[in-house]
Amino acid sequence: MTQIQQAYKKYIAILLPIGFATIAMLISLVNHYCFRSYYFDLGGYTNALYNYIHFNSDKFLFTTGDHFDFLLVLFSPLSLAFGTYTLPIVQIIALIWGGFGVKKYLLEGNENSILPLYGQAYFYLFYGVYTALAFDYHSNVVAAALVPHLLWALKVRKWGQVSLWFVLILIAKENMSLWLCFILMGYLIQCIMQQKKDKQPIDKKYIAILALMISLAAVYFLAVTRIFMPYFLHGISYTDQLYSVLGNNLGEMIANVFTQPFHLMQALFINHNHAENGDYIKLELHLSLLISGSFILLLRPQYLLMLLPIFAQKLFHNRPEFWGIGYHYSIEFAPILAIAIFEGLEKWKKYPFIASKIPVLSMLILAATGINTFRICDRTIVYINRPSIRFYQAAHFTQQSFNIADAYKIMAQIPDTAAVSAQSCFTPHLSLRKHCFEYPNIPSHISYVMICGETQESYPLTPQTWKEYAKLFRENDRDAWELVDSVKNLYVFQRKK
Repeated sequence: MTQIQQAYKKYIAILLPIGFATIAMLISLVNHYCFRSYYFDLGGYTNALYNYIHFNSDKFLFTTGDHFDFLLVLFSPLSLAFGTYTLPIVQIIALIWGGFGVKKYLLEGNENSILPLYGQAYFYLFYGVYTALAFDYHSNVVAAALVPHLLWALKVRKWGQVSLWFVLILIAKENMSLWLCFILMGYLIQCIMQQKKDKQPIDKKYIAILALMISLAAVYFLAVTRIFMPYFLHGISYTDQLYSVLGNNLGEMIANVFTQPFHLMQALFINHNHAENGDYIKLELHLSLLISGSFILLLRPQYLLMLLPIFAQKLFHNRPEFWGIGYHYSIEFAPILAIAIFEGLEKWKKYPFIASKIPVLSMLILAATGINTFRICDRTIVYINRPSIRFYQAAHFTQQSFNIADAYKIMAQIPDTAAVSAQSCFTPHLSLRKHCFEYPNIPSHISYVMICGETQESYPLTPQTWKEYAKLFRENDRDAWELVDSVKNLYVFQRKK
């Protein structure tokens, strides 16, 4: 490698994480400041941090109602330092670290190659990273960022780190344990193939360790989804309720995989439950992945195996918002594709007819990935909250429904320990207390309510329904509530004693 190439590699290695960190902060932290974070999920998760660190046992676990997530317990002490920005900061750091994990994995055995840096760049350019940053915090984003570190530790047999990353991914969210099974199965197949290719004896001890990890992850997944979650959700198994195309229970799901393979294959590409506005969403996902280089999975089936549960949990889901490119539902593709693509290109260097074309092919993949990501910021079939992701436009730094300074001023009227029900976009800023609910849920022990009278940020109601509901609350509940403060269309009410 020439001095010019070494200097180029050095500057890229420095600029990549700095550039990505800047963009990530401009998206995530600005969104939170501008009240474009919500009760589902940042508000509920931040409220969980508060209750974990204060040992409020009656609020322990399932604070948000639908996920089994122990990473929040580990992150809860950070809330004492970073307040309501804790989880966005954690997520940004995790993604930066994930890019380094991709590079670290690809560098092993290829120390003089430029491709590991390209793999890191790919991870930072992938569209799923940005759609996740633009929509609150989710522990599967952190887990996905840890996957390259797990694969590196397995590659170099650093068993202490293997155990650490395995456990952290396992407890991140209930579906991460199932994903772990397939990641480890794919890596197991790769190990066996490599040992046969090198004409080495099969390392039975190594294979046994991988098999044990797969078994532990499978048992954890079944215990969480079939025992613990139904217990906390009063007998409802969320997997049965959300994947009706697969079947009504686990037995039917497994049976249908073998008895109706063509039907399920078709469901990967079509609006299988005829959802309103659900046409072409899956097509957009597949095209986005193809543009980002996913075609290489056909040549590297072990990595396709790693992504099978991700395709399944997205495309078999009953709700169309899961099918497409939006929200945090594509983040798991990022580390696997980054490794699969650039590890594959590294291996193809030994073929003279393609070796000379690899630098050009690498740049084409990176360019296509970046262009696809930018296109998703601008125009999509599926719904994307444009101001949340367009960090390069002025609208990203404002709030259309109300004045940001007024909102912070009026919010200061609410005592730090008071039980609150608030509009979804206000809850993440009010969540570091024992009781914080999403309006219009107002339990009897709630003492303060904060709402905006007219807003597009109306979830779980439509904007028109929200306007009517807020007006009725202001006009009809004067016997129970008194107005503490109001600025334009912002209101804070206190329950009368």
